[in-house]
Amino acid sequence: MIARLRPIAVVAALSVLCGAPALAQEDSVLQRYDLAVENLEFAIASVPGDAVQARDELERAVNALLTLSRDTTSATLLTAMQRTFERARTAVDNQSRADLAVQAAVLRGGFRRLVADSAFTAGAASDRDTALARLTHIAQDMGFAAADLEALQAAGPSLGDLRLAFEAGAAQAIAAELTVAERLLPSDREAAYESLGTAYGDSLLIQDSPRADPDLNAALLRAAQALVQNDDEAFETATGDAAVHLSRLASAARAGEPGVPRPAAETPAAAAGGADAPAAAA
Repeated sequence: MIARLRPIAVVAALSVLCGAPALAQEDSVLQRYDLAVENLEFAIASVPGDAVQARDELERAVNALLTLSRDTTSATLLTAMQRTFERARTAVDNQSRADLAVQAAVLRGGFRRLVADSAFTAGAASDRDTALARLTHIAQDMGFAAADLEALQAAGPSLGDLRLAFEAGAAQAIAAELTVAERLLPSDREAAYESLGTAYGDSLLIQDSPRADPDLNAALLRAAQALVQNDDEAFETATGDAAVHLSRLASAARAGEPGVPRPAAETPAAAAGGADAPAAAA
C-alpha cells in the first residue's frame, strides 16, 4: 500500500512546485519580490559602465522594499536593509561590480526574509495556501534540496509545521552556499565573497529562530572579516563553525524541537547591513 501511495505523493508535490510560477503571477507579494531581485540583477549588470541605469534599478528595488516590509517581524531589518542600499549606491558610484554584487546578495536575502514574514502572516490569518506558495517560491530560489522541498510540501497542517520544514531546508541551503564559497576561495575570491554574501543574506531567514545558535551570525561575520584580510585559514574555521550551527539547526527543526527563544534585543537582525556585515566589508 505504501509503495502504491508514494508515486501519488511525489506527483502531488511536483504539481505544487510546477504551479508555483503561476501562483507568483497572481500574488502581488511574490511579484514585487521577483521584480526587486530582477532590479538588483540589472543594477549589477550595469556596472561598470552605466551608473545612471544602475542607480535607477536600485531605486526600483527600494520601492519594493517599502511595500514588502509591512509584514516583517523584525524591528531592525528595514533600517538595516536601507543602510545596505546606501552601500550599494556607493558601490555604483565607485563603479565596483564586485562590491555591488556582494551587497545585492545580502539585500536579496533581506527580501527573502520579508517574503517569508508575509507568508507566516498569511498563515496566521488561516491562509495556508498562500503561506505555502510564498515559502515554496523562496525555497526554489534558494535552491532547496529536493528532499527539503518535498518535506515543505508534506508539512503538517499547522503554521509551526511549515516553519520547521522551511527552517530545515533553509539551513541546509545556506550551508551548501558556504561550501560553494570555500570551493571558490582558491581560484576566485570575489565570487567566494559573493557566495558568502548570499549565505549571510539568507541567514536573515533563520537567525532569530529559537533553534539558531547565537554564534551563527558572528561566525558568518568572522568569515567575512577573514576573507577581507586574506586569512584563508580563519575563513575556513569560521565557515566550518557556521556549518556546524546550521547542521544543528536543521536537525532540531526536523525533530520539532522548540529551541530556546531569545529576547528581541538579543537577536542579531540589526547586524544585517551593519558596519561589520559582509556587505560593508567588500
